[in-house]
Amino acid sequence: MSDTPKSFNAIRAGLTEALVAIELANEEVATGRGVDLAQTVRRLDGLCEAAVALPPPEGRQLEPLLCDLIVSLNRIADTLRRARAAQGEDRGTPADHRAASQAYREATD
Repeated sequence: MSDTPKSFNAIRAGLTEALVAIELANEEVATGRGVDLAQTVRRLDGLCEAAVALPPPEGRQLEPLLCDLIVSLNRIADTLRRARAAQGEDRGTPADHRAASQAYREATD
């Protein structure tokens, strides 16, 4: 990604912005509103790649922020699951889908 920052401070700022965006999106989802995190996820992918490319001492300084991002992503995933279940739209996990597809194939063979 050409617009992905390369400096430690810029990467940290970008990761912090992504964390804030995910937390705000979680609040929106929790109140029943839809969100689009596609742009945030794309930017986060580039930021994580840039963080890995940093010298190890600088990369280690980002560990607490990256851990906060993981917690935030898990939180919004849980919120989305609860929202779908409340709306009767619990579609299961990819493993559930694969198992269902396999069972269907076996039943039609």
